[in-house]
Amino acid sequence: MSDKERKTQTTADDIETWLEAIFESDGLVLSEYRIEDYEQKSWAIGTEHEHIGVVLIINDTDPTMIFLEIDSVLGEMPKNNLLPFYRKCLELNYSLFNGSITLLGAKVWYVQQQYIENINEGKLASMIAEQLSNTEKLYEVLSNEFEML
Repeated sequence: MSDKERKTQTTADDIETWLEAIFESDGLVLSEYRIEDYEQKSWAIGTEHEHIGVVLIINDTDPTMIFLEIDSVLGEMPKNNLLPFYRKCLELNYSLFNGSITLLGAKVWYVQQQYIENINEGKLASMIAEQLSNTEKLYEVLSNEFEML
């Protein structure tokens, strides 16, 4: 990698600076939402109904390989009609370009993950906006059809 490429490559500090600017424009101070973790930088941002998590995941075997994960809980899995629920999630996943619906324990999540080298300030702002918009839309679709908590 040349010096020029190295200078233009996105870093974890770039992501944090851009996040600060994005949330400052909404009157939020990013440092107030930081989750203390020595392994990675992570934040839980928002209100109860518009909550997103942002995590910078550093690869243990290659510290230059850093992922950005943005996630939101859509709700609890329904107690009944699991097969139709899974099918609906798979159908919805087909229409999600940069993210996916996933299950972790009993919770249903909407998640986006990307290497930070593919992210610039505009892309990050777009990812945050998409996270909030898709979380709302997916929750509405799933909760209208299934009993999600």
